[in-house]
Amino acid sequence: MIQAESNQNFVFGVKNTKTNDGYTINFINIPQIFAKGKTYEETVYYSYRVLANFLLPFSDNLDKIKAYTFRTVDTVDMSENTFYSLITVTGDLDPHKMETAFILPQTTAAHVNQEADMLSKLINYQIIS
Repeated sequence: MIQAESNQNFVFGVKNTKTNDGYTINFINIPQIFAKGKTYEETVYYSYRVLANFLLPFSDNLDKIKAYTFRTVDTVDMSENTFYSLITVTGDLDPHKMETAFILPQTTAAHVNQEADMLSKLINYQIIS
């Protein structure tokens, strides 16, 4: 298992989209997996499970896992219903230890509150009707 070999964390970039039916999380460097849910909290939970299931077969091969980590992004969709985040994964690939950090665009200090407010409205944990 990787944890015995490395205390390294892995970082995966994700595109989050608020849809009419809920939310979708797509992995930037792993296009074959995604998560869908009604609330943002539910979708994040599913994304952790999907990511762990995808990575577990590579648990003895650090290079395979590193090949899927966040390195580049071809296009960035800056629509009002899309935002980006990073998922940090511990070396044991445990989905219960995964964490999400939001990416806010570089802006002036006065504009940071507006960006954070807009993001909080997108992830408001309520079921979208």
